[in-house]
Amino acid sequence: PFVFSSATYTEEEDKALALRLGAAAFLIKPLEPDNFLEAIREVLARREEEAQAPPPPTEETEEEYLSAYSRRLIHKLESKIGELEATTHSLGIALQARDQEIAERRQVEETLRRFHLAISQSPDGVIIASPEREIVFANPAMVRISGYPLEELLGQNPRIFKSGRHDGAFYQEIWSALGRRETWRGTFVNRRKDGELWEAEASLTPVLDPSGRLACYVSTQRDVTRERQLQSQLEQAQRIEAIGLLAAGIAHDFNNILMPILAHAELGMERSAPGPELRRDLEVIILSARRAAALTQQVLRTTRGHVLVPQ
Repeated sequence: PFVFSSATYTEEEDKALALRLGAAAFLIKPLEPDNFLEAIREVLARREEEAQAPPPPTEETEEEYLSAYSRRLIHKLESKIGELEATTHSLGIALQARDQEIAERRQVEETLRRFHLAISQSPDGVIIASPEREIVFANPAMVRISGYPLEELLGQNPRIFKSGRHDGAFYQEIWSALGRRETWRGTFVNRRKDGELWEAEASLTPVLDPSGRLACYVSTQRDVTRERQLQSQLEQAQRIEAIGLLAAGIAHDFNNILMPILAHAELGMERSAPGPELRRDLEVIILSARRAAALTQQVLRTTRGHVLVPQ
């Protein structure tokens, strides 16, 4: 007796052909070892019960068997070729999808790399905080501006920068805007690690994921301390210039008024013989006018290097 065991020939036509060939059992792989042994025992047990072995096939019957086997073999080959073609097609699609996925992943990675380079090289400070308001990222500019090492910033609440220059209502306004999913823009004063204050033009934005849930907060801060100082100095210089211009104008006009007074007083002294009292009055006028003229000249000299003196 023999047993037909196969993982390829598994159809009913295959089983019928195997039994016609004289197989005592038709087993389909994979098969557990215990089940396989049990099938062999059953075959042997049936063999002992049979009185005689089945007669051998005749030559004609053998040809028929071979013909049937050839047909089944051709059918199996055609079936396997079809499966191979389908598998090749599926594999081609899978490889194409994999290549596309790899290309998309590389594109995303390249975008993230450029994004990281842009933020890292930005002159403005950038902070990313979690929904729980813990700092999870700070770029080198923020580290430089704040004076805090990166490891000291990570995990901290942004209140680490509070300067005490703003009241609770100011910060409440900021968080209220963020709570409404709005971007807040404005200026505030922060404190560096060394205690020095710095003024920042800032924007704070809530970032949402595709489902609309809060993913993080992003803050950009530009240190405008030096700009504000220069602006203040410029405004102070402009105020001084305005005052100097006004003073120069007044002095110039006042000097124009004094000149005729002084000239007529001196002419009065020369053209007549005034009495002692009138002479004394003219001398007082001349002396006072000369003192006033000297004062206006001093004002003009002081302002001449800083403002345009009207002529």
